[in-house]
Amino acid sequence: MEIKLTGNVVVRHEKVPDCEWCDKSKQLLDENNIPYTTIISDKKFFGELFRVTNSGKLPQIFMGGKYIGQYFELEKYINEQT
Repeated sequence: MEIKLTGNVVVRHEKVPDCEWCDKSKQLLDENNIPYTTIISDKKFFGELFRVTNSGKLPQIFMGGKYIGQYFELEKYINEQT
């Protein structure tokens, strides 16, 4: 399986429906009027994603198709853009 994510994407895991950092990331994107897509991943997709990002943390955030990290990296990314 090859993973190609384009645009701005927040990846959550179906086994963690109450992900505080996922919700905070989406809120931060909304507050900054940044469009994004949310993917609710299953175990197989998340395993493949782990191979690409080398991170098992949530959420997995991609901006412009590039993996940037989790919430705090998103915050830094947004601050650098303004």
